[in-house]
Amino acid sequence: MQVILIAGAGFALVFVGFLVFLVVQAFRGGSHQPAVESGDWNSAVGGEYDWTKEHKRLWDALVPPQGQADTLQGELIRIVGKLVDEAYRNGNLNWDRDCEKMWRFVAKHLDDAATFTESERKLIREKVDEIIRDKRDPDVSGHGSAYYFVNEKAVDWCRAHPDPIPHAKDPKLRR
Repeated sequence: MQVILIAGAGFALVFVGFLVFLVVQAFRGGSHQPAVESGDWNSAVGGEYDWTKEHKRLWDALVPPQGQADTLQGELIRIVGKLVDEAYRNGNLNWDRDCEKMWRFVAKHLDDAATFTESERKLIREKVDEIIRDKRDPDVSGHGSAYYFVNEKAVDWCRAHPDPIPHAKDPKLRR
């Protein structure tokens, strides 16, 4: 019995190590691409930056099929992805206290002077406040909406922080 437990624990450690490797590779764009330095995103993606494609790539790499992500990057992408989808697909009909809590979580972590200018940080806070204030009548007009803006900034933040940052899961968060 002890041999099986030790072998199982060894496999689990190897598996976790492999998952960490995959996450790092996902942030760095795989082994064939160098890590993107902050401020050099457009040149790194051929002159044009498509945050929607990058969001999908980050989602596929970092967001689990259910539950909270293991990394801060994955959790930011998970939250904005789920809440933007709720607004666009469902008009926020399922909005509850957890939605506001999740938007505040996003705003808190995007309020990062190392990644964004003061004016960008102020605009992020304003857009999150707008999303919460207008929860019953969400602006789902697409590009230019508060939802798209904050989503894009979450992707920008993740690209500026390519090394995985552990996320302590919040057991009180139901979504």
